[in-house]
Amino acid sequence: MDFEVKSINDGAPPRVNLDTLPTDIISEIISYLDLEDVLLLTIVNRYFYTLLPIYNSLWTHFLENDLGLSCPDDTVGIYHLVAQEFPFHRCVECKTISPLGIPLHGVFQLRLCFPCLHEIPKYQLISGRNGLIEYNMLSARDFAPLRRISGPTICCMDPINLEPEGMRIRMFLFTLEDVKRIAAEKIKDEHEEQEGEEHKAEKAEESKRNKKRKPKKRKEAEAKPKIMTRSKGRSAGRASKRSRVPGK
Repeated sequence: MDFEVKSINDGAPPRVNLDTLPTDIISEIISYLDLEDVLLLTIVNRYFYTLLPIYNSLWTHFLENDLGLSCPDDTVGIYHLVAQEFPFHRCVECKTISPLGIPLHGVFQLRLCFPCLHEIPKYQLISGRNGLIEYNMLSARDFAPLRRISGPTICCMDPINLEPEGMRIRMFLFTLEDVKRIAAEKIKDEHEEQEGEEHKAEKAEESKRNKKRKPKKRKEAEAKPKIMTRSKGRSAGRASKRSRVPGK
């Protein structure tokens, strides 16, 4: 890893290799970095991977102050202990490191801190009861295939004795995105079904109209030849009368 340092005397910027820097200067630079940056340096750079893990005082500081863990009596290999415990204390969204640790979320299977879990829209949760109230087109069966976690226990009134302690129901929490998705799909399906029924009704109405029109056309077609035959008969009678007049 090289850094370019501009020279004041001449315009040619000489290159400074970190491998040639004294270790005390490197230690001073590392002291300004946080735990994640130092771990990343040991992962992406072979020189830092061989140099930094032996700084037991540095990793002891990270272990006690950032991760909130007590330092073991044997500090050999403390770097590997910090690297092993680090993912359990880090939020995947805001990269915050919590000394108390961040549990794995039951629905998202991610380690999320409290602010990210409640402020980022894609991580918002909704109870099944509130989902049925806000999205009244859904039923309890629609929530069956969704991801869920157990929520708080609520007390419901006993319908027989009218006592609030009569029934206890465990609430389940669902992701708001999943509930919105199935609500949108159900609205779309209902809209398509309604359009299909309207289309069938229009076809049925059109077929009825066509059936009413056909008898009229048949009657008109049958009536026209009769009229023609009557007119032909009258003209033939007139012609016969005319032919009889000269014979008188």
